[in-house]
Amino acid sequence: RPGLLLDATLNTDFAQVEVDDEQVNLTRFDLFFPEKRDFFLENAGIFEFGVRNFMEPPPFLLFFSRQVGIHEDGEVPVIGGVRLTGRVGSQTIGLLDVVTDSAFDQGRTNFAVARLKRDIGASNYIGAMVTDRRTSDTWNTAGGVDWSMWPSSALNVQGFAAATSASGDGGEGFAYRLAADYQTDRFGITAGHLGITSDATADAGFITREDILRSDVLARATPRPRAMGLRKLDVFWNTQLITRTDGELQDWGVGPAIAPEWNSGESLVLFYFRGFTRLDESFDIGDDVPIPVGDYDMWMAGWFGNTSRNRPVVLSSEAFFQGIYDGNVSTLTGTLDVAPNANLALSIGYTHNRVDVPSGEFSADIGRLRLAYAFSTRLTANALIQYNSYDNELSANIRVNFIHTPGSDLFLVLNEERGSENSLWDPGERAAVLKLTYLARL
Repeated sequence: RPGLLLDATLNTDFAQVEVDDEQVNLTRFDLFFPEKRDFFLENAGIFEFGVRNFMEPPPFLLFFSRQVGIHEDGEVPVIGGVRLTGRVGSQTIGLLDVVTDSAFDQGRTNFAVARLKRDIGASNYIGAMVTDRRTSDTWNTAGGVDWSMWPSSALNVQGFAAATSASGDGGEGFAYRLAADYQTDRFGITAGHLGITSDATADAGFITREDILRSDVLARATPRPRAMGLRKLDVFWNTQLITRTDGELQDWGVGPAIAPEWNSGESLVLFYFRGFTRLDESFDIGDDVPIPVGDYDMWMAGWFGNTSRNRPVVLSSEAFFQGIYDGNVSTLTGTLDVAPNANLALSIGYTHNRVDVPSGEFSADIGRLRLAYAFSTRLTANALIQYNSYDNELSANIRVNFIHTPGSDLFLVLNEERGSENSLWDPGERAAVLKLTYLARL
């Protein structure tokens, strides 16, 4: 049909996809890596159910495509799958079923997702979604409804309610969210409340932490002073409260932020946040650097900003300085982006992480060089070279793409990893992949 697209895949290969950006985890929660595989990125918004927040991993997603075909120890072979996405009348439809093979002590697994959204009026919708992850001896099913309503052009009310179930003990959980967002040119306020029970389990999704009740309020005022070339000046106040579902305090914090934006395109955000956090379980922030159970006062200050994106050379910087766990944790990042012409794009970035707590101290640096060059409209090359001082690793991912006929590609991909405790140049994994695609129009 004109509005529906059916994709089928067998023995799927993702060799031409760029490798993940290196990260260092300085928190007690799982890292969140964005999806980069085209098969899952196409029409990915249809399968969006949950909540994403700025500057942190998503608190709750009913479906997260990186659970399919990716394990923390490596790639999981995809046997095959089908996906149907698109629109029929006022309905948005998404159906996905993928089977992965046995790998890393994980048996053959079937992932199934069904998504339906119904438009109500011009801008409103109500939707439903069901996910299922199933092996020969385990299963986890989750489902829920979500909605987004616009009572006026300035006010949006949205939320969801989801339930989960699983084989074995536990897994019978619940999650919900209700939020309102009121925005005008000069003022705005966003308020939301999220609840996730202790047994909520979404093996096909992503949950940062269970057993929480979380309330957030972000207020904004935007004066437009006629001084120093300013386009606008956003002033924020952020308030956050997190408890267990039984009411026991876990985290709270408050703080301001100021964000000037200039007519020239430069922007800057300065922020400060002060509060409290409670650890019910200890964790290792680094090798042999444990953080014990306890109550900790905390503060965080920093900035992020960039020069105008309209220039061929763009500088950007981020900094997060924290007083936490009776010590200090800091992250400082600088990036230089250069695009002198339509053929060349170069990005150089470096991140310095520093941890100094009573149980120990360490530094972790990440360097990144990303290069893209178009020899012609049919031949392009991309390179991503990364250095991780914490693991003493150096990696290179080089991808060459030749469009031999419109819609058809020839990919050459080279991957190399080096490094060990003894030397950065010790050989690690090496791979070369040649992939041919051919599009036939019927």
